[in-house]
Amino acid sequence: MRNATAVFIMNLSMSDLMFCCFNLPLATSTFWHSSWMHGSLLCRLFPLLRYGLLAVSLFTVLAITINRYVMIGHPRLYP
Repeated sequence: MRNATAVFIMNLSMSDLMFCCFNLPLATSTFWHSSWMHGSLLCRLFPLLRYGLLAVSLFTVLAITINRYVMIGHPRLYP
């Protein structure tokens, strides 16, 4: 991890991996059975994980974009 972009890319990949490990199996099971079969706790956690991880991905891409803009447009501000 030599720079901020590498940290952002690692954060993005971890968020996407967590989304694939938690949300996709639950969504597939719900689609397959046409009903929720995973209990009330996961029923409450599923939207939180789904939209929370989506927000983390979006804000990480935004942070990468701002980082690149500062790096190219204002190189004196970038350490």
